[in-house]
Amino acid sequence: MTVKSKPQHDHLEQTHVITAFIAGCGLGLVANLAIPVFSAEVDLAYRVGLVCWYATLGGCTGLLHHHYLNLSHERPHPLPDWITAALLCAWGNLLLVLLAFDSISPVTALAFNTPLPKACWVIEGAAVGPAITGLSKQLSDHTGMT
Repeated sequence: MTVKSKPQHDHLEQTHVITAFIAGCGLGLVANLAIPVFSAEVDLAYRVGLVCWYATLGGCTGLLHHHYLNLSHERPHPLPDWITAALLCAWGNLLLVLLAFDSISPVTALAFNTPLPKACWVIEGAAVGPAITGLSKQLSDHTGMT
């Protein structure tokens, strides 16, 4: 009887969760630094929450990718990573808009002189997901984490 070893995946298998979390934190910090350009009146709690939200989205996309690799064995992923990440982050922002739009609306009104429609936040999530995935892959390649 032969023992089948676990298939070897690319170097992202073990570190994609960590690097996606770090990439999400990085995007959150960049957004945090950009907020004063638009409005200095945004409070610190919102800015810290923004960093935590991006880190959470990054961790979720990394976890989904890692979990799928562990389950799929040799089957290819049904969707490219960037599409999966876009869908997951758009869904996360949709939930955020549905549950906390009253908290987001005044901040965007300060930044853009008008509240943004809810759809803009969902589109922003769809754009951030692939950015997090791309940054996490670059971070994995750059650091040599395996």
